[in-house]
Amino acid sequence: MRGGLRLTRQWLSARFDRAGNIEWPQTYLDGIANANTSATGSLGIRYDGTTHRLRGLVAQGFRAPNVDDFAKFREQNGFIQLPSPGLRPERSTTFEIGYEGRYAGGRLSLGATAYYTLLSGAIVRGPGVLP
Repeated sequence: MRGGLRLTRQWLSARFDRAGNIEWPQTYLDGIANANTSATGSLGIRYDGTTHRLRGLVAQGFRAPNVDDFAKFREQNGFIQLPSPGLRPERSTTFEIGYEGRYAGGRLSLGATAYYTLLSGAIVRGPGVLP
């Protein structure tokens, strides 16, 4: 059996300048911030028999918004990307199970692995309104 834990802390802040072509809302001029903390972990187990091996794994993942997701303003291909101070992190949980068998006196080995990932809170671009 093998496992692990991780604690992640991420903090971003941005302040927008009054100079330029955009009249930002006062909250953007005062400064926006985004802080996230997450504890993630994994747990794996493996059984090694004389002719069969079984293994299983459960693992969590965490991706906090980065500067591009949180505070970037840009135009690309006719679309405008605006800062998104309210973004939350995306999280994933992965389940994996595997089997390996040795047959014909060890001359033939067959194996298979199956996995499934649940993703929540994916950070994606979508329609919005100008501030």
